[in-house]
Amino acid sequence: MDENNEALKAYDIPQAYDNNLAFKEDMKEAMKKDVKQYSREENSSSSFEYNEKLKEVSDVSKVIVMEDHKETPVSARYRFAIATKSGINVDQHFGHATEFHIYEYKDGDISFVELRNIEKYCTGIEECDDHEDKINRTIRTIEDCSAVLAMRAGDAPIKKLAEKGIEVFQMYDGIRSGINKAIESLKSNSKVAQI
Repeated sequence: MDENNEALKAYDIPQAYDNNLAFKEDMKEAMKKDVKQYSREENSSSSFEYNEKLKEVSDVSKVIVMEDHKETPVSARYRFAIATKSGINVDQHFGHATEFHIYEYKDGDISFVELRNIEKYCTGIEECDDHEDKINRTIRTIEDCSAVLAMRAGDAPIKKLAEKGIEVFQMYDGIRSGINKAIESLKSNSKVAQI
């Protein structure tokens, strides 16, 4: 019987599963049945074969425990920079934005994170002298985001954002609705990095 007790120790559930006592007890009961089944066969098998069978049961049960209770994969997490005048809709051109509303999608929830002020990079032809520097400053302000949602965006910012791995979604939509549409696209596009 000492061999059976020794075999049961091999089934011990990792400490991480202590919170789920019902699972732990169910698994121990199932494992005890496995050990009893093989102990009945002990009389017809050599001690070596018996120990090998116990080891097999132990290995299989450990795999079952680990397979059934793998940590659930971390859900997708994305951060969005929203160009908005109203705070309700995606209703502003990327280049005209003085601020970006930053939202985060995690575990199926969309939440407002912060408001980031930004210097406009172009308000008119006479103010576009250092156009390139202003684009770069804007992008640095939102470079931790997965995507930008704006009513429109110019070719230069779109190209520079793409170089940083930030996707641009041009739309006129409600913020949450726009984020949901962007999430669907991002999830299907494996080249876009999650934060």
